[in-house]
Amino acid sequence: MTIWNDELDAVWINEMIHQANVLGKRSNSGFKKEAWATALSKLNAVPDSAFTMLQLKSRNTTIKERFSLLWRMANASGMGWERSRALVVCVSTTWDAFLVGKSKDMARWKNKPFPLYDVCEVLYKGTLAKGTHAQSSTSMTTTVSVDDAEIEDVERGLPSDHSDDDGNNISTCDTASSKRPCPDSDSPPRHVRRSAASMMAKKLKAQSESISKELAMFATALQGNSDNSGSTDVEAALDILQDEFDSTLDENEMLKAIDVLATEVKAKVFMRLRGTLRAAWLHRQIVMD
Repeated sequence: MTIWNDELDAVWINEMIHQANVLGKRSNSGFKKEAWATALSKLNAVPDSAFTMLQLKSRNTTIKERFSLLWRMANASGMGWERSRALVVCVSTTWDAFLVGKSKDMARWKNKPFPLYDVCEVLYKGTLAKGTHAQSSTSMTTTVSVDDAEIEDVERGLPSDHSDDDGNNISTCDTASSKRPCPDSDSPPRHVRRSAASMMAKKLKAQSESISKELAMFATALQGNSDNSGSTDVEAALDILQDEFDSTLDENEMLKAIDVLATEVKAKVFMRLRGTLRAAWLHRQIVMD
């Protein structure tokens, strides 16, 4: 039995990059069967190699999970990735501080290189959360970079040493919070013209409220679709079935597998499993069915 190593992994990963990124052989839940077949052919062209499709897909799952873990570590606060040594490194923190509360899987990668990081980044980009500190999209807020206090001050009137529409100076009263125009007891209050900043602030505030309402409606729509989660699980499971098992199961087995995954509970179990365990479970269900 051939043992996996970085050189063998580089063969099929580079071929997958060509198939997916150059030839467009990428599907919604992974790669198309033509891409898998070509990658397996290239892999088994290496002397003394005799891998099966199931082994290759299981290896893909393992490598993707490994890269995902290292990617999260490298993009965590205070951490980084040193390409020359292919290592996760501390930039503005320490390993002891970073590993507090972290899993043992992360601790294993302290000072341990992963030479496949760069090619994995090319192959799996777009399938991981983006950004240095990725956040969930379930909670959305919109802010406008205009301070409420500034808006309030602008609407009260102009600062000191400014004039009214007739060119007369308006005196101001200094307080702890702001400068306000002092009313003249001998004359009626003067109308102070709104500044351009005041008008812009009001427009930005209105835009913010409009966007917030739209996002609230969008969130409500998403919650309304939660009742269809069962059918979504079944659809996703069937997509994976066709992508990962089309080349390993015959037509009769595929039809039986479809019957199995048409059940919501079994579709959820199938989605939660990974690699060889997923394949073994599916084969067992087909035989039992």
